[in-house]
Amino acid sequence: MLGIAEAECDILNGHLCPLPMQGTGVIVDTMPKWGGERPEGAPSIDTPIFMLL
Repeated sequence: MLGIAEAECDILNGHLCPLPMQGTGVIVDTMPKWGGERPEGAPSIDTPIFMLL
């Protein structure tokens, strides 16, 4: 959608993908299961979110 190849993005901390862009930065967060497999852990979110820098 943004014209950025997946190979151009590094995954940081297993879930953050800073997009290589000029100007304002964008980080896509794939939202892993924060609570892991523990029943008391937070549920996973299936839709990636983004942050503007």
